[in-house]
Amino acid sequence: MQGQTTAEARPTLDTKRLTLMSVRLRGHSGFVTVSFVKSAAVSWSLFLVPAHRLAQEHGRLGELAAQLADLTAEPMRLPTVEQVLAALVSADCHGDAWYRLEGLENPLPRCLDYARCDAEKGHDLGEVSLHCRQRDLAEPVHRDDLVECVSMRKPRAGALPAAIALAGLGDPAIAFDDIDGEPFVVMPGQRAGDLTATWPW
Repeated sequence: MQGQTTAEARPTLDTKRLTLMSVRLRGHSGFVTVSFVKSAAVSWSLFLVPAHRLAQEHGRLGELAAQLADLTAEPMRLPTVEQVLAALVSADCHGDAWYRLEGLENPLPRCLDYARCDAEKGHDLGEVSLHCRQRDLAEPVHRDDLVECVSMRKPRAGALPAAIALAGLGDPAIAFDDIDGEPFVVMPGQRAGDLTATWPW
């Protein structure tokens, strides 16, 4: 696995820790405050979390997620690793896997030509991590492990298709980054044409 460091075990989803995860994965042991702007040429990460999972957390993001979760008739089950990867592939996404699979071939292709991909607005996700329930990021994941969050370090044009694909699994997807943490909601059934004008990334 390329360049990944060991992260602490996370029995519960910690949104503050998620918003700083990209810093930790680059080898820093403590939390830092990120204050730069999106326009700067810096590394950054985007996080996609199902609304029902984020609704269990405190703070502004948890409150927003709780309101969205109330819009659905029944509590949603977290998607499995296999379901998440299949959804990303179905959206024609690709990226660098910062996860290890056990018992499952990785279906997510890598980007073969970054310059061409950028020119053609290919669906590159950057470095992809799967945050699974009761698993450390350094541990291998299995097809039936439940995914609490998908994070992407320096994603390109694949971020919005990925959010739409994950929301298509049935639960609203809440996107936020590690810069200002402002959330963006993608509802099941929404399409790129509905969101492109306001998608901030």
